[in-house]
Amino acid sequence: MPSPIGHSLIGLAIGVAAMPGETPGTPLPRRLFRRRWMLLGCMVVANLPDIDFIPGLLVGDMNAYHYNLTHSIGWAVLVGFGLWFLLRAVRPRTGLACLVLLLALLGSHLLADFWCEDRSPPYGMPIYWPLSNRWHTAERPLFMAMDKDTFRDVFTLANLPAALRELGIGLALCLGGLGVHYARRPSQGFR
Repeated sequence: MPSPIGHSLIGLAIGVAAMPGETPGTPLPRRLFRRRWMLLGCMVVANLPDIDFIPGLLVGDMNAYHYNLTHSIGWAVLVGFGLWFLLRAVRPRTGLACLVLLLALLGSHLLADFWCEDRSPPYGMPIYWPLSNRWHTAERPLFMAMDKDTFRDVFTLANLPAALRELGIGLALCLGGLGVHYARRPSQGFR
């Protein structure tokens, strides 16, 4: 599975693409600073399915509960709607565009993990749960697997090639997100 680097950059790319347009000529750093909390939230939500690492950390095996129900469309839809209802409770004018953004962010995690090399059984993830308990993975992965049996394993040189690939793909996606942002009229975007 991609690391938080990859998932965060994918979330950032989606967030940048969804940012509301600004007055033409507004410098990019100012645009990004004005939306910093939205963009940070996008990165957090894009990593949310990996919350299943927490119980594994508590029992000493990071992968003990990983790639289970939190890596399914059913879970993503339930959590996406749950977050949307919470946001609507805080900000009643939160519209359907926010729900679409939340579902896209959670779905991006599933897609990235689907396209990642998996070196340990069961291979893949139950992406179609609750409709199916079958596990799925891509035949030709885009992302490289990382060593992550323990928290310390994540920070080894063996994971550097995988992290660099994620960084490259993630930055390319961020540039694409900027292109989408600049291609829209100022009034379009997430509010």
